[in-house]
Amino acid sequence: MWRAAALCLLLVSQSSARALTVGVLEHPQCSQDQSRVVRPLFRHGTDGWSSLTAGASLEKLPSSWLFVGGRHEPPLRVRLPETMPSLGWTHARDFSLSPVEFSALPLAPNVAEAYGGWCDAPKNKPILLVSGSTVMPEYRGTQPKNPPPMGALRKAFVKSLPEGKLCVNFDDPRPTKIRESDLRIKHDIILPGNRRLIALSLTRQLTECGSEIGGVEQPRWFVLERSPRFIDASLTHVATADLDADGEPEHVFWFTGYNEDGYILFASNFRQPIRFTWKYH
Repeated sequence: MWRAAALCLLLVSQSSARALTVGVLEHPQCSQDQSRVVRPLFRHGTDGWSSLTAGASLEKLPSSWLFVGGRHEPPLRVRLPETMPSLGWTHARDFSLSPVEFSALPLAPNVAEAYGGWCDAPKNKPILLVSGSTVMPEYRGTQPKNPPPMGALRKAFVKSLPEGKLCVNFDDPRPTKIRESDLRIKHDIILPGNRRLIALSLTRQLTECGSEIGGVEQPRWFVLERSPRFIDASLTHVATADLDADGEPEHVFWFTGYNEDGYILFASNFRQPIRFTWKYH
């Protein structure tokens, strides 16, 4: 009996240690051909999560993908290259896999024109994909019942700014005071583990004092703990799911900044994010 139990435990351990790849079905940014592609992003193995920014060996790239939360969607099959292209600073930006059958791709209309980056917003929202044979449910956020703590969020917003101050004009030496009325709740959702995420934007045009770039990266995202904790800016939520089957959800966001686009994976506690981003020049 104990031998059978030990064998079963070994098989479970091997299954949980099997590497898993996470990607997205997306419209490529800044490309004349807007046919959707599969972009491999992250990999989970015995050492935890890692980014595929620097590429992966050909034998580690899945040829079949599953849609996260897509219980009724058949696997998405892609064409693998015969050889991997040489790595360079453009690899993360340009490397992708082409679906075998485009007519079977599910639609995800981007009505809100979100997920914009260095170029225009895509026609369809990015859809999270995973390798493997088991469909993973997607966690849907719920609306909170209590109003957000605007006083604490205002303080956290100011603290999250690189210089901690904003001006009406970038060359104005006199910073303006940020009021609660200057902040707009763009997103307010509760995700698994009762973690409440709030994204804040400015209601008036302000700039970072003395900054040549000027604009403030927004929305600025905060997770509510004892006090709001800033996690990052210029993010758009893609999906939340228990990607590595450890009982805790991971969160994938689209990121766009100055000369930089890509995706960020957060663990359930929203610490130590894993980045897959690229630059254009």
